[in-house]
Amino acid sequence: MKSTTKTALYCILLIAACYIFGSSLVGNKHQGHYIWSDAEGYYMYLPAVFVTGTFHKMPVLSKNQFPFYPGTEKIFTKYSYGVAFFEMPFFLLAYLSRVIQGYNPGHFFAGDYSVGMLLGACVYGVLGLLFMYKSLLREYKSKNADLLTCASFLLGTNLLHYITAAPGMSHIYSFFLISLIVYLTPRFYERATWGIFLGMGFLFGFVILIRPTNILVVLYPLLYGIKKWQDIRGRWQFYQSHFLKLLVALLPVFLVWLPQMYYWKYITGDWILYSYGEEGFNRWKNPVILQVLFSPLNGWLIYSPILALSMIGMPFLIKGNRQNGLSVFLIFMVSLYLFASWWMWYFGGSLGYRSFVDLYPLLAIPFCFLMKKILEMGAWAKGALFVLLALAFIYSIRLHTIYSWKWSERDFDWEKYREVIREGFPFLGL
Repeated sequence: MKSTTKTALYCILLIAACYIFGSSLVGNKHQGHYIWSDAEGYYMYLPAVFVTGTFHKMPVLSKNQFPFYPGTEKIFTKYSYGVAFFEMPFFLLAYLSRVIQGYNPGHFFAGDYSVGMLLGACVYGVLGLLFMYKSLLREYKSKNADLLTCASFLLGTNLLHYITAAPGMSHIYSFFLISLIVYLTPRFYERATWGIFLGMGFLFGFVILIRPTNILVVLYPLLYGIKKWQDIRGRWQFYQSHFLKLLVALLPVFLVWLPQMYYWKYITGDWILYSYGEEGFNRWKNPVILQVLFSPLNGWLIYSPILALSMIGMPFLIKGNRQNGLSVFLIFMVSLYLFASWWMWYFGGSLGYRSFVDLYPLLAIPFCFLMKKILEMGAWAKGALFVLLALAFIYSIRLHTIYSWKWSERDFDWEKYREVIREGFPFLGL
C-alpha cells in the first residue's frame, strides 16, 4: 500500500475515532448542544446567510450575550465570521440532511448542526495534526519522535477537548491554519510562485481575522532559515525581488476581511470596528504571567503539564535559530505577555488555557526536539519517558471526560481543583 494511501486511511480512522468520542459528549450540553455562548457567536453567520437571510430579529440562544445592536433590531456578535467560513461545508451538509429527511432546516439549533460542527472540527483537527507531523518529519527526520509528539499533543493536552467537546470555538481552526502555514513556509522560499504568495495571503488573512493576536505567527516565515546576521540581508533581497508578489498577496487578505467589514457596516454604519468594546489589554504594566501558567483557574501547565517539555526544549533551539526555534520562542513569549495582559486573563470557560491551542503547531517543534534526544538515550530514559507520557495521557483524558463548565467560575481555587481531582481520580484517596 502506498504511503499516501496509508496516510489517508489513518486520517480517516482518526477522524472517525474523534467523531465517535465527541458524539458521546453531545448529550452533556443543553438545547444548542455545541452551539452556544462564544461558539454561537461564530456560528450565527451561517444561519443568517443560508437560512434567515438577515440578522434582523434573528433567533439566538444566548440572548444576554448577543443582543440587538443599539438603535437597531439586528443581532450583534463581536466575533468574526472566520470560524463560520470553515464550518460552512459541514453546516450545508447538515442542512441538506435535514431537507432529505423532511425536517425543518430552519431549526438551526437542532442536533444535526451540532453533529456537522463536530465532524468539521474532527476533520480540521486531524488535518492540523497531519501537517504538524509532516513539518516535524521534515525538520527532524525521526518518525518515532514525530509520531510521539503528535500523539502527545492530541492525548496529553487540551487539544482533544477543543476537537471533540468544544468544536464550535475558534481554536481548532487556528490550529489547522497555523499548522498549514508552518508546513508551507519552506516551500514559500523554495518556489516563491504567485500561487504560494496568494495562498499564504489567504491563510494569514483568516488566521488574523479569527484571532488578531495570532498576527505574531508572521514571525515564523519572516525568520525561517535565518542562522546569522548575514542571512537577514539575503532575506531582505528575497522580498525586494518578489515585491510585486508580496504586494499582490495583500489582495486575498483584503478579500478575506471584506465580508467582515460589510457586516460591521450593515450593523453599525462603519466599515471598521473594534467589536470588543471596552474589553482590552488593561494589564500591560502588571501581566499575570504566573496565573496564566499555574493558576487552578485554567492555568496552562496545570491542565496540560506535559507541555512543560516544550518550554524545556525551547532554549536549546534559540541559539543559531535551530529548527526556527528563535521565532517559536518570540511568538510564545509575546503571546504569553498578551494573554496575561488581557482583561479576563483566564479567558472564561475553558479546559486549561485555551488560547495556547492555536500555537501548538509551533510548540510541537521544541517538544519534538526533546523527544528525539530522549529516544536517542538508553533504555532507562525511554522507559521513564513512556511512563511520564502515559500518566500525562491518563490525566488529560480523564479531565476531558469529567469536565464541566461550572468549574471555570471566577472564584475557582485550589480547593475546587482538588474536588476535580478527587472526582476524576478517586483511587488516589484525596
